[in-house]
Amino acid sequence: MSGSNIIIENNYIHDNPYHFGMQIITDHTNEISAFNYNNIMRNNILANNLQGLYSRNNVNLQIYNNLIYGNGEYAGIFLGDGDITSSNFDSNSKVSNNIIIGQPYSVANYSHKNVEYRNNIFFSPTSAPFRLTGAGLTGQTMDYNCYYGKSYSGEGSHGMVADPKFVNAGTRDYHLRSDSPAINKGVALSYVDKDIEGKPRPQGSGYDIGAYEYGSAAPADTQAPTVSAFTIPAAATSLTVPVTSLTATDNVAVTGYLLTESASAPAASATGWSAGKPASFTFASAGSKTLYAWAKDAAGNVSASRSASVTITINASCVTSGATWQSAAFASQSAYFTAEFDAVPNANNINGVTGLSLGAPSAYSSLAATVRFSTSGVIDARKAGGYAAAANVAYTAGTSYHFRLQGNVAARLYSIYVKPAGSAEILLGKDYAFRTEQSAVTALDRWSLYADVGNHEVCNFTIKADDLQAPSAPAGLAFSNATQTGLTLGWTAATDNIGVADYRLDLSQNSGFTSLVTGYSNRSLGNVTSAALTGLSAGTVYYARLRAADAAGNISANSAAASTTTSAPPDVTPPAAPSNVTLSNPTVSSLNLAWTASTDNIGVTSYKLDVSLNSSFSNFIAGYNNKDLGNVTSTSISGLSAGTVYYARLRAYDAAGNVSANSASASAATSTLADTSAPSAPGSAALSNPTVS
Repeated sequence: MSGSNIIIENNYIHDNPYHFGMQIITDHTNEISAFNYNNIMRNNILANNLQGLYSRNNVNLQIYNNLIYGNGEYAGIFLGDGDITSSNFDSNSKVSNNIIIGQPYSVANYSHKNVEYRNNIFFSPTSAPFRLTGAGLTGQTMDYNCYYGKSYSGEGSHGMVADPKFVNAGTRDYHLRSDSPAINKGVALSYVDKDIEGKPRPQGSGYDIGAYEYGSAAPADTQAPTVSAFTIPAAATSLTVPVTSLTATDNVAVTGYLLTESASAPAASATGWSAGKPASFTFASAGSKTLYAWAKDAAGNVSASRSASVTITINASCVTSGATWQSAAFASQSAYFTAEFDAVPNANNINGVTGLSLGAPSAYSSLAATVRFSTSGVIDARKAGGYAAAANVAYTAGTSYHFRLQGNVAARLYSIYVKPAGSAEILLGKDYAFRTEQSAVTALDRWSLYADVGNHEVCNFTIKADDLQAPSAPAGLAFSNATQTGLTLGWTAATDNIGVADYRLDLSQNSGFTSLVTGYSNRSLGNVTSAALTGLSAGTVYYARLRAADAAGNISANSAAASTTTSAPPDVTPPAAPSNVTLSNPTVSSLNLAWTASTDNIGVTSYKLDVSLNSSFSNFIAGYNNKDLGNVTSTSISGLSAGTVYYARLRAYDAAGNVSANSASASAATSTLADTSAPSAPGSAALSNPTVS
């Protein structure tokens, strides 16, 4: 293309092995009609072409916000030698905020004068970031660039030699990571006010180096979590109802949970959100109730709700204490159990106890575990030989208090919790020993209450044996469906005495699990037997282990670990150019070509041959333009003309399609034709000039 005031932008030009991805040139010597002024080449992606971007005979050219990678030959940006003799041509160009990956040279400049190179990332050129050659090449300014793999001594004081830390170069994601040294380290350029994606610059305190401005690459998290499981009992006899299961997932991470009686979605800033899954919910009244579970993430996205219903029936036959013992039987407990009840003191400063015993009590000493509304106006509990409390909980007449007592009969220990109406649960005593007189008791089967000062009322007493049996460890872990960024993990379901409710996943890059992949530390998967793992790195070994959990919170041992490797990243490294190219064994119509094999990070798969009648390869012999030879180191070139000089050059290819630079060319002449024509016969003979001898 040639012309002036042209903008070439937003193109993706790829997989052209025969030519430049993009060029803007004139190719004649008329110095007036050949003018190319004020052109712009921006926001383009040039990938896997013979070369990247080419300019010749241009003035005031701007090249910025371009991504150039995988191009096989010579340079990412080639400022070529012009054919215009005017001193004004090929001058005053700006090369800014480009990312150039690989190639022998990031930039080659053969004639352009007064060029500014700023805010570029020159990543792993095989030879050097710059090739500057040609007469009168003056005014080259390099500063604020980032070099990786090869440095450049002519860089200004603000340049850096550092890994720019792309998000994932293996998957061609050249956005900057949050820890990139290129962030805020560029210079402000008025003509580069947006990045390659059209996002304003700067996003931070300064311009970033490269085509992508950090903060514009990753879109805001707009995906809300999903509540995939939520259950509560269908019936209850207490206003406080346990949560049987609650599972929520998010594309990033769940950061909060909330239970409400309202179906209206809560704001992420509303009160009541908890970082952990709530174990229970206290309703305001009895009856048929629907409870709604919500989840949110760090970005403030709130999930749709999942609901569950319960019918609460409050025991109308509450028991009131007095100066005689009131007692009721329950199923005998000899191991772990949980008892719950609601109690209301009918006055302040009473002396009323509620306790558990073996058989009907006749005195305080008959109670193994006891909670008391004391005459000092606080709630306490019996600990071996006396009363104690881990917290100072004052009580008020007429207020309902919900108690939860967890006992271990075999160890003669219990813990007691109290939840005043409208407040959070408070630990009253942890692992208190049974009353001294009951230190040998082996079972409990009665609950009782008594008051000698005032009285209190107890309702909704329940007791159940606790599930303390952990599930078996998951087995048969196996990975499948590997991609560059994801894996599928499957396993055989664990077993449990009641039922498995959830699986917890750890994912690590080491077999010792000494560090875990972000988002995969004890990750809740729900009650499933397979899971998709996403956001992984290409060509990386991952180790996974699982634990099974039941509704009671019992956790299995870790499973045996499984490991696999994600798919390798694309091969973007071209082979080395073939060397020692020689022509030999000329005949009148053929030559033999041989060379030393190229090297490649993975392996060379083919060589491509050009044969020409001139050293500049401006044209090619028929059948010998980019001819595929296969993976060999010699070949015969046939169908040639006798007594003619031929030039040959090679390129090496790998399986990913990366192509080396051209080899040095070799030249030789074919043999001349043999002379098979005899001379003509002499003409008529004659004698002359006789003498006497």
